[in-house]
Amino acid sequence: MTGCLTVSSDALRANYARLQRTATGEVAAVVKADGYGLGAEWAAAALVAAGAREFFVATLEEGERLRRTLEEAAIYVLEGALADSRSTASSRTRAPSST
Repeated sequence: MTGCLTVSSDALRANYARLQRTATGEVAAVVKADGYGLGAEWAAAALVAAGAREFFVATLEEGERLRRTLEEAAIYVLEGALADSRSTASSRTRAPSST
């Protein structure tokens, strides 16, 4: 059995805007795993249109790809800065998250 899932950028923007209106704290977007299979750049563009300015990704490589699309957004890497990747990560491009 196969299925088809259609995701609307209008719905994505509306959901993010609703979260912004109802949240008691700050709202950030998580676009790891290539935007959960939707395309990180596509999802991020829709979320920026809704007001998103902070994004989380899983890996440094995802952050580097997303930076090409989002020049001004804050991008946080969930895996943190690993010893072998610290030399390639600049503070302007992404910041490690803390737990």
